Amino acid sequence: MVREELSPLACLIARHAKVDGINDTPIERLRLMRSHSPTLPIPWAYRPSLCVVAQGAKAALWNGQSYRYDPSCYLVVSVDLPAVSHIAKASVDEPFLSFHLGFDAALVARYVEALPAAPMAAPMATTPTEPELADACFRLLSLLDTPEDIAALAPLIEQEIVYRLVKGGAGATLRHIAGNLGDNAVGRAVQWVKGHFCEPFTVQELASEVGLSESVLFERFKALTALSPIHYRTSLRLHEARRLMVFEGFDAAQAAYRVGYGTPSQFSREYRRFFGHSPAADAGRLRQGHGLNLSV
Repeated sequence: MVREELSPLACLIARHAKVDGINDTPIERLRLMRSHSPTLPIPWAYRPSLCVVAQGAKAALWNGQSYRYDPSCYLVVSVDLPAVSHIAKASVDEPFLSFHLGFDAALVARYVEALPAAPMAAPMATTPTEPELADACFRLLSLLDTPEDIAALAPLIEQEIVYRLVKGGAGATLRHIAGNLGDNAVGRAVQWVKGHFCEPFTVQELASEVGLSESVLFERFKALTALSPIHYRTSLRLHEARRLMVFEGFDAAQAAYRVGYGTPSQFSREYRRFFGHSPAADAGRLRQGHGLNLSV
């Protein structure tokens, strides 16, 4: 039944996503993705958002756990997370098609704060896709055919989508967005590390920046991201270096210095420990898998 409900959404995405990859739309925070073939695992910076797959399947690996999402279940992410993802099911006849909606934090907080008190769930989760949610996504995307209606109707439909997510079981995951709204110290710490991951810093300096003790920051930061502040920085560095080598043709030394490593040897050791391959071998494997030839 879920696949039947999503079929109209797949048709709309196929019509509006003109090229493989990410397609922006005139609707704020709404993007579409299309791929005619599966892909190898690559670094992917997940932002707080909803992803509904209308056709095909995708998988993400974060914090040692794999998340697969397809027409039967959607993915919700409530914190900026560096992860590894790949399109697991796609073909020329049935391309991968997905709907990505970034969250309006204030809107999410309005609904989450009305929930009964409960612990936060992990900041990434998959949840069964209900027909009502699929229908709301379809109606939001349909506004691309009547652009004069976007300003008036898109905010109303987006509000319904958030309501459906909270009602459908994603509320515990979305609590992170409400918790990080405004001047929340840990949320500010995450954003600070994202903006300064190429620079050297200590947990003591970060704690001072956001007004927390080292021990409290460490505990809350790890509860939010599943990583310590320093390991979060390392993950951001290595994922960015991998992207630079695979898609922009940097060699290992260039990528190492660009993301903040003092020596290529330190970078290579951490890269191998994190990804299981040397930088050069890993980047070559991924470029080959994506059909990229970056040689001059």
